[in-house]
Amino acid sequence: MDNNLIVLIWVSILAIAVVAVFLVKLLYDLSDLTRSMRKGSEMIQDELEPTLKELNEAATSLNKVTGIAKDHAEGIQKTIQSITSATSSIGSKIQGMFGGIVSGLQAGLKLFKK
Repeated sequence: MDNNLIVLIWVSILAIAVVAVFLVKLLYDLSDLTRSMRKGSEMIQDELEPTLKELNEAATSLNKVTGIAKDHAEGIQKTIQSITSATSSIGSKIQGMFGGIVSGLQAGLKLFKK
């Protein structure tokens, strides 16, 4: 019976040693992973900051261009409205003039018919 207990003790010690070795290896790998994650996050932060600045500048430029385009569109709309109102004014004057000519011709034709 003593032999069985000694074998059990040695097997338990060996199992604990194997688990301890794997645990140390796990801790070492976790340390490497943590170090790599820190380097990755620093690299991302270093690259992200200039990118965000450029993106902010691009958005500002786009807002300026949009404002300029809006101003030009409003100017074009006002020009078209003024041209349309001038055209309708001229059109009404021409219509009145032709109406007068037609009335004159009709009056002349009535005069010659009699």
